[in-house]
Amino acid sequence: MKTLYWNCQGLGTTLTRKHLKWLVKSQTPDVLCLAETKNQSSSILQFVAQLGYDNLFVIEPIGTSGGFLLFWTSNVQLHIQSYSSYMIVCTVNQLHSAQFDVVFCHLHSSPGLLSQQLDVILGFQHHMLPSSVLLGDFNAILHPSEKEGGTPYLSPSYTLFSNFVVRMSLKDMGYIGFPFTWSNKRNFPYLIRERLDRALVYSTWFDSYSTASLQHLTPVGSDHAPIILNTHSFTPCTYRHFHFDQRWGSVEEVSDIIRSSWKLNITGTLMFQVFEKLKVVRRCLNDWRLTSNTNSQRKIISLRHESQLANSQVQTNIQWPYIKSLEAQLVQAQVQEEAYWAQKSRISWLTWGDKNSSFFHSKTKQHRCRNMIYALQDSAGQWHTKDSELVSLITKYFEELYQTSYPANIDQSFSNLC
Repeated sequence: MKTLYWNCQGLGTTLTRKHLKWLVKSQTPDVLCLAETKNQSSSILQFVAQLGYDNLFVIEPIGTSGGFLLFWTSNVQLHIQSYSSYMIVCTVNQLHSAQFDVVFCHLHSSPGLLSQQLDVILGFQHHMLPSSVLLGDFNAILHPSEKEGGTPYLSPSYTLFSNFVVRMSLKDMGYIGFPFTWSNKRNFPYLIRERLDRALVYSTWFDSYSTASLQHLTPVGSDHAPIILNTHSFTPCTYRHFHFDQRWGSVEEVSDIIRSSWKLNITGTLMFQVFEKLKVVRRCLNDWRLTSNTNSQRKIISLRHESQLANSQVQTNIQWPYIKSLEAQLVQAQVQEEAYWAQKSRISWLTWGDKNSSFFHSKTKQHRCRNMIYALQDSAGQWHTKDSELVSLITKYFEELYQTSYPANIDQSFSNLC
């Protein structure tokens, strides 16, 4: 599902309207939120109808300030939970996807008013689903690197916003594209650019949408860049590299496979022999893995089912030794499952235990997301997201990196070093 948010700074100009039409056509967002519309809905209804959405929710501006337009298509179920002049809280559900809450917001730049608005959102936290997203213009930054130009960022709103994110247990989604979403559109040295628009999410939401991404689009017709949140932006490659699962270390069959593979008579240099024997071990372990029940998660589910059946027997058929055996196997399978996720998360400074399994799982998803390449920027500053374009850019980069420039007088240069 694609959700596009844009602080459009008014819908009165031809440039803004044309750019909005192009955004809808090129990005095809399922949900579209426009903030700072500044125009009464009666004056823009004809234009709004041209966007082709099935549903519309309107918050009228106060005079020529503020205003929201929220659009969504028929394949999305969206229910408004609450709203005000600076935010809309809604529950979103798309076919075959889990529902989650979205808070669209446009917050004030004044630290005093910003503090009040953040407190309202914080108070609404208990009414929101555990899986939620905050998307919009927060008029504050989380780090000094998110501002370029002007005076150093020492505003109280920096502390306010950082504390708010911590108290809400939110995570910044990151972004694809140009790092700043707002500009005062003045010439250097008076140019100021900041990252004011972003997506903040709960860990539970990111667990459900681990391949989601947020992209900064081109700012046209407004001093803010549109941002688009895509919940399914990337399909990981199905090919998997071989990794030795540390759970196999206690399996006697694995030890036998390694011993027999290492006794093979292979001719060649010592390094060649080691390399070839490692290949044999890897191939034999893969074959063994495919024919063995090594999935501890499936084993846990199966053992719980068997334990439930055993405990449900009539009194005369209850077999406590068998039940105790199942429980012992269950404990062992749970330890193996935690060991698996601890290894995948690359965290070695925590002891395994029930309280850490969710932590390991979360860290693994973070590593997986960090290892994905969603977009690359070429030498001309253009961003590319298609797989074929990414392959071409990477290939070109390394070809140029290792390509000779055919320098002259090489022998003379080396002779000067002697």
